Amino acid sequence: MVVRSFFTTEAQRHKGFLSLCLCTHKGHKCLYGEKNNFFCVFVPLWYQKIMPTTLFLHGLDSSSRGTKGRYFQAHFPAMLCPDFSGDLDQRLARLEVVCRGRTNLTLIGSSFGGLMASCFAIRHPARVARLILLAPALNFPDFQVPPAQIAVPTLLVMGTNDTVCPPALVGPLAEATFSNLEVRLGDDDHLLRRMFAEVKWQALLAGERKS
Repeated sequence: MVVRSFFTTEAQRHKGFLSLCLCTHKGHKCLYGEKNNFFCVFVPLWYQKIMPTTLFLHGLDSSSRGTKGRYFQAHFPAMLCPDFSGDLDQRLARLEVVCRGRTNLTLIGSSFGGLMASCFAIRHPARVARLILLAPALNFPDFQVPPAQIAVPTLLVMGTNDTVCPPALVGPLAEATFSNLEVRLGDDDHLLRRMFAEVKWQALLAGERKS
């Protein structure tokens, strides 16, 4: 069974409530409106604040429709995959809006999205439950190591052949930023095609996929 959240039409129709569509379609396509395939329940919006929420943050020249974004949307339909544009400040402002009122966040950031996730966690460490950084752009000039390390559990995945965000530059910055850091270094480049496929996402994000 797949649980999908509606934050637009249904939430507006039922003010003060979050609509959850429990869909029995095995292909994970929402059949909202087909009575034989779903039912909806409504829970108070305050519960949204404590519900675990996972977001995928794409890279600078990518989008939610990139390879990683499509993978997450296909396999984890409850995951939020918003689109971002503009410079870092503009993207972080958009992220603040997306995450408004939410805690217990898991942020998966790819390249520039990893930079965004790190900056957000530095600003709001109490709201972030976990970071998964895929070749994060911590070596970009926009990133500043915080005065003190933050304790957000962080998984850092890097390829030894990454020339955009070289591990030799990104690694020390991550170590200076995160006190609870796990590093996975492998034979891959910036796109992490092989390493991304090798991550056991179902186990790593247990509870995110409802089936």
